[in-house]
Parts: sequence; C-alpha cells; structure tokens
Amino acid sequence: YAKAGHYDRAYQRLDAILAAKPDNVVALNLKGELLSAQGRFDAAIKQFSAAIDKSPKWWIPYRNLAGMQLRLKRPEQAVAALRAGMEKAGELALATDLASVYEQTQQWDQAIETYDGVLQRDPKSILALNNLAMLLVNQRVDAASLARAVKLSAELEKSNDPAVMDTVAWVKYKNGDFPNALSILQQAAAKVPNSPILRFHLGMVQLRSGDHTGARSSIEAALKTGVPFQGADEARSALESMRRTG
Repeated sequence: YAKAGHYDRAYQRLDAILAAKPDNVVALNLKGELLSAQGRFDAAIKQFSAAIDKSPKWWIPYRNLAGMQLRLKRPEQAVAALRAGMEKAGELALATDLASVYEQTQQWDQAIETYDGVLQRDPKSILALNNLAMLLVNQRVDAASLARAVKLSAELEKSNDPAVMDTVAWVKYKNGDFPNALSILQQAAAKVPNSPILRFHLGMVQLRSGDHTGARSSIEAALKTGVPFQGADEARSALESMRRTG
C-alpha cells in the first residue's frame, strides 16, 4: 500500500493489527517507518519509542529513533538513543551508527574510541577499519596514530571499493608514499569520476608528486561539484596557491 502511495490503507492495516495485538512491535516499528517516509518525524518518534518500550532488546527501533533525532537536528538525543540500544540490545551495528554520529558532529575523539570498541568485538569490520584509519590520519598528528593508521589500512589493501581505496591511498599519502597513493587514487577516481573527496585527494597527491597541472585540474573538479567534503578549505587554499604561482 505504501509503495503504491496508499498510505491511508497502510495505516488502516497496521492499526487493525495493533488493535488486535497492541504488543506487535514489528507493526509499531513499521508504522513509525511509514510516518518517517511522510516526513511526520515527531509522530514517528512516538512509534519507535513505543516499539522500544515493548521490546527493549530489539535493535532496529533504536536505529530508527536515532535517525529521526538526527533529521530533527538533535544529535545529543540520537547519541542517547544509540547508547541505550547498545546497552539493551548489544547490536554492533548501533556502535557503528554511534561512531558515524560522532563524526558528523566532529566529536573526533569519541568517534575514534567508538570505532576502537567495534574492532575489539569484530577485528575484521571493514567499516571500522576504514573509518578509524581515516580519522587517525585526518584528526591526529602524532607518529603513533599514523603508524596505527598504516597498520589498519594494510587490512584493506585488496579492496576494490573506491571509498576504501581512497582511505588506503590517503594513509599512504600522509606517510609520504606518493607513488603508490597516486596509483591507487587514479584507479579509484576512474571508478567514481564525480566524487569530490577522491578528486581532492588525487589533486593533493598530484601536487606533492610535482604534477601541478593535474593537481589544479583535479582540485578544481572537486570544488566545482558544489558538494561539501572534508578538506574543502585545504583544497581552496592549495588551488589559490597554485594560481598565485602560475
């Protein structure tokens, strides 16, 4: 019904189920998801909260509740929902969601700590390995953090995912390995030519490799997308410096 745009019928169906079985947490959660899809966020929050009250060990409503809080620009409430879910449901996916919220709100230390916790439980988590390595090279400057990022990214070397390839290359760049960083980023950028972060990273590696023409082209392409990306200020500064020096 919802996919066909018949939300009234969908709600009637769910309300009938809930009238017969008020503790049906799947129906409660689904009603929240339908309300969310219609932009009725406060009403969706009530449904997800009700599902949590009925089944505190089911992790999905916690994720949905946190998503609603983020949509309403309430990151602290999103963090609280995810932490509660981690405590009650113990689902690892909630920990990666929590780390993501910390990244979005630039709480770098908390994000690093959370990804560390994920890796303690799942040492092969690609998401945690990737994001933690990138955080360490972007947000910390000490040698130990760089060394750990190198170790983490070594676990990702065989990936063909452009985002993961970007991380591997960026760690190499930060460690001064420009030739290998360049090769990997060229491959990744070919897969996703319109990615601003890949173009920015490629441009910075080209710049350090002495290819100023290529660097200028790549960084201009990154900025022309108009899509915000981490390092945009550095990109503008590098581009302006190249323009001044010809």
